[in-house]
Amino acid sequence: MEDYLKLLDEAYREIKKSEVKTRFKIPIIKSRVIKNKTIVENFFEIVTTLRREEGFLIKFFSKELGAPISLNGTKMIINKIVKEEVLQEKLKKFVEEMVLCKVCRNPDTKIENNTMICEACGATNVLV
Repeated sequence: MEDYLKLLDEAYREIKKSEVKTRFKIPIIKSRVIKNKTIVENFFEIVTTLRREEGFLIKFFSKELGAPISLNGTKMIINKIVKEEVLQEKLKKFVEEMVLCKVCRNPDTKIENNTMICEACGATNVLV
């Protein structure tokens, strides 16, 4: 009976992992460089998909890239030339740290009072 329960737990973990992977995809950043600035064209789409406030993502990118950032309508303007690959890696880091649940890896989280709350498993994680 104990072996059966171990196998059942393992199967359940594998199912949960595959559900999250197929359901949630990190958005692909679409950017262009104009003079000495990088413009993220699909910034609004990204914040909508990640369910985070614009300022939260801007603050993260500004800190990670060491550059001032502003908004122009639905576009994010970085006052620095940044390759799209670098932006994508930073976005992946943001998702890992600020979107995915630390317990179940589910993207269905929200942030309240500097705490990330998972709407799937109920886990909480204080953000620093």
